[in-house]
Order: sequence, then structure tokens, then C-alpha cells
Amino acid sequence: MTPSPLHPTAAENFHKRRWIYEWIDAHELNKHALGVFFIVAYHLIECIEKDPASSIDLKDQATRLRRDEEIKLCRELANGDSLTTR
Repeated sequence: MTPSPLHPTAAENFHKRRWIYEWIDAHELNKHALGVFFIVAYHLIECIEKDPASSIDLKDQATRLRRDEEIKLCRELANGDSLTTR
């Protein structure tokens, strides 16, 4: 996955995900909104890893984050949701 044309850098993708998190926090949750959050949050790691503007240190941190138990749960929820909504 490459960074979105609407959000070409990892930093812009991060800010978008932050906005989504704040939106979900401020509104009544629904399954779709929560599923979208998990999908975009998990894919932020890949965006950082592939973004040429990301530093080597940031890319290493993103790669290490894949081993985090909460991120693994996020991945499972994102993959499960993306399979059921296609």
C-alpha cells in the first residue's frame, strides 16, 4: 500500500487517523465507523514504512510496532472487518 494521493506522507496519514479517532470519540459509535478506525490505524504502519519522507528511525519504530499485542488485535479486527464488508 502506498500513501493515499489525498494524504501523500506518513505525517498527513497520521493526522487523518488522529482526526478519525477524535471523531469516533466525539460521536456515538457504530460498527462501520469503528471498523474504519481499525483499518486505517493498522495501515498507518505500512504507510510510514513505505513513505520516503519517514526517517529510518521512524520506519524501524513502525516495524517494531507490528509485534505489539494491541496492534495485533487491531490487525485482526481490520482484516476481519475488511473481509466482511466487501
